[in-house]
Amino acid sequence: MFHHRHPHWYHHPHLRVFLSVNNYLYELNPNKRIHIMEQLTVGHTDTMSIQYLDTTGNPMLTTVTPDSPPTWTDTPATPPVDTFVVSADGTSAVLTATAAGTDSINLSVTVAGKVYTATQSVTISAAPQVLGSVTIVNTVV
Repeated sequence: MFHHRHPHWYHHPHLRVFLSVNNYLYELNPNKRIHIMEQLTVGHTDTMSIQYLDTTGNPMLTTVTPDSPPTWTDTPATPPVDTFVVSADGTSAVLTATAAGTDSINLSVTVAGKVYTATQSVTISAAPQVLGSVTIVNTVV
């Protein structure tokens, strides 16, 4: 008689790191760079932040501490098309669109020895805004 053994599956907690931009979440994976494109109009202010989610996509209930403060860098256009200010603790940054043009924002955060990175390209338009849709914004705490 043949006896088949089922493999033992052990659950290991898996941390998921997300970048939140304009109510959209982008998952950051270790050793993989994600590229995000965004379009703004002159006058917009974009607040970017990092959110840590569990394997089911819900916010971590326990505090996640990066190995070192997250690093944000801005590759400004010449002449400048925005201002970019990183919070003192590195958990968020604010971009304010001041003129038409393009910019590039980079983020790097290390958690438990794994490096997560993202690049966001920003295109800023001087054209007037036109309503195009509505959306539902959810906040899970």
